[in-house]
Amino acid sequence: RFRYGMKIATLLTRLLVASHFVYELVDKISRFDYWKEIIFNQANLGTWSLVLIIILLFVGCSTLIFGRYLWIGTFSLALFQIPTSIMFEDSLYESFDSCSAIGGVLAIALLTTSPHQQGEGAQEEKARVICSQI
Repeated sequence: RFRYGMKIATLLTRLLVASHFVYELVDKISRFDYWKEIIFNQANLGTWSLVLIIILLFVGCSTLIFGRYLWIGTFSLALFQIPTSIMFEDSLYESFDSCSAIGGVLAIALLTTSPHQQGEGAQEEKARVICSQI
């Protein structure tokens, strides 16, 4: 039971951290023309940059939610969030909100990935070791 509880808690945590980026992804897709104008007017970048943003958000959210390839997702979300913060955010609140979002993603990646981890078998072994210590 403990193992399933931990899996559910981990999934809920990943969903909670991903919510910021999922919102960004949905917003960028649903208001594509609006964001295309904003990006062009403020950064003088074309449509390609918004397409890249959507790809980065999709890859990052997918890997974060499913808990697979977290370092690719962390890199993708950071590659989206850091330039966004620098170029488009005007207030300290927005900047710190972005920092906390990236911090959450980084924390999940660091806490759920070990340097010697080799796929699903290593995760199962890690869970067995933790359960045997309890």
